[in-house]
Amino acid sequence: MTALDLAAHLRETWHLVEGSRVAGVRCAGGVVEVRLKRGGSRVSVIASPPRVFLVTRKGISSPASPSPLTSVLKKSLRGLRVISVSQLGLDRVVRLLFEGGRALVYEGVREGNLILTEGGAIIAALREREMRDRSIVRGVAYVPPPARGLDPLSLTEESLRNLLSGYKSKPVLPSICRLVNAPGEAVAEALHRAGIKPRDKVREVGDLGAFLASLREVYLEALRADGGYVARGEGRVVGVYPFEPTHAVEKGLRVERVDVFSEALEEYFLSVLSEVEGGEPPAVSRALEKALEYEEEAAKLRKAAETIFSSLAVFESLLEKAKRLKEEGRLDKIVEDPLVTGLDKSKARIAVRVGDIDVVFKVGESPSKVASKLYEEAKKLEKKARRAREIATELRERTKPAKQIVFRPVVEKAWYANFLHLLSSEGFLIVGGKDASQNEALVRKYMEPHDLFFHADVHGGPVVIVKTEGKKPGRATIEEAAQLAGVFSRAWEAGFHQVDVYWVYGEQVSKKAPSGEYLGKGAFMVYGKRNYLRVPLRLAVGMSVEEGLAKLRYGPPSAVSGRVLAYVELAPGRMERGFTAEKIRRFLVSAASRAGVRLKISRQEILNCLPKGGFYIVKTSMGEGYGA
Repeated sequence: MTALDLAAHLRETWHLVEGSRVAGVRCAGGVVEVRLKRGGSRVSVIASPPRVFLVTRKGISSPASPSPLTSVLKKSLRGLRVISVSQLGLDRVVRLLFEGGRALVYEGVREGNLILTEGGAIIAALREREMRDRSIVRGVAYVPPPARGLDPLSLTEESLRNLLSGYKSKPVLPSICRLVNAPGEAVAEALHRAGIKPRDKVREVGDLGAFLASLREVYLEALRADGGYVARGEGRVVGVYPFEPTHAVEKGLRVERVDVFSEALEEYFLSVLSEVEGGEPPAVSRALEKALEYEEEAAKLRKAAETIFSSLAVFESLLEKAKRLKEEGRLDKIVEDPLVTGLDKSKARIAVRVGDIDVVFKVGESPSKVASKLYEEAKKLEKKARRAREIATELRERTKPAKQIVFRPVVEKAWYANFLHLLSSEGFLIVGGKDASQNEALVRKYMEPHDLFFHADVHGGPVVIVKTEGKKPGRATIEEAAQLAGVFSRAWEAGFHQVDVYWVYGEQVSKKAPSGEYLGKGAFMVYGKRNYLRVPLRLAVGMSVEEGLAKLRYGPPSAVSGRVLAYVELAPGRMERGFTAEKIRRFLVSAASRAGVRLKISRQEILNCLPKGGFYIVKTSMGEGYGA
């Protein structure tokens, strides 16, 4: 929840809280619920730092899981009357003040916290820790977290432009979010209303005054507490806003106005909380999230190092140019080079965009030395990631898991189980070979004269057949079989985004070589007319649950999306195969959890569904089978 979400929510619900008495406190899966009653009415305050702070008439449905903080809250708050509920400094911090001077503070900043104070001093906290700017320790006076950036409502165009002077080559959206204490979605909306694209470079933005005026307009809409908006995409709610999100409409989402913002907020975030309650314990989730952050950063560093090593001449030439300009006293001219994204003239350093990161080079430094440093940093991060995963495993073993049905992918035993295979969107079986031996077996043993034979028009690729069973496949089946043939050919590994594929009838394919010639394993003669079509290289990997069994499905998106609970769509790219498989695995496990299913699946099972080469994740999506 953003600061504006909290502000709009509290303006609609404060009267339900103030004057009520604490009837009880319970905890479930890291979510704390303070139950309040006044006369015959009941309401709950639900807090899950840093995600959610909700005032709702609905409670936690999961079994209670007592914690030390819960015990302290029960003893300290039971029977006390709520004097006030307030947001501190228009930030993600809310204070419930009780009679007698006790207060419960929700912090939705950083990693989040829930703090109990008495007379302004801390007596208990969800997370006790010493920080550079303050201490959350028992006995210490409570100090609210400092603002993350500047107040958006007091900024002038001149001051914002001065602040952004060091970010001229950076995209405007993340640059403003780094400097201004405003929700990212509010900044994105204000930029859209001002006609500024989020990825525009700061130096390209002319009228910052229009942006600031739009940002104030967005804040006023949110603080007016006059209903809200729900954004839907892929058949589900993807966002709730206290202002009209015209930028979401631009992205193709369907936006609906609602009369009561808090009701939409409640519906959305209670579903988020149900995922939190039913998934990994919070400590385990945090450790895994940290591991993934380390791995992603390490992958970026390795990619940058590999790029530098593979293009040493380019970087050496650039640094030689920078050295010459420095000697001539014209180092500032280096920013005119298209490769340079930043300059620190006082320290003689230049920033260059390499892969997904900006790499800083000292003028006169060896590019290979910089690349070696990047490799060393990547190794350190990978070591941290391994340790974070070990900690997650240790925590998981010590935590009693919630009782859930565990689904494992079913192992098929059909004749085609070891081949590439899928059902087309029209219900035809499509089978492909994984190597020359399987190609040979498909043609010699399984293909019949009326079946269809497919092959990409490149050297190296699978034989793909459509088992027609005497029926005539439609255009959709032909395109899907052609896509499968293209995806698992060398075209994907080469980084092509489309490829030509031909198809013929089985009776046109022969293993018999012309007189005086020899056909090796997996090679065939094709006679007669070939039917060509050009297909995009796209692969979907998803998971379905059928009759108590989970099953991985892969193939063209049109054949997969309608049969799965969730899927990931891929295109050729630069992301490493194993890293991609892990991201897919995590998404599918998370999606299964949302549907109340605990899925166990290994990275290797995902790898078995992927072609050779690199990847780019086009999108992750709930399939048409979600909720069916």
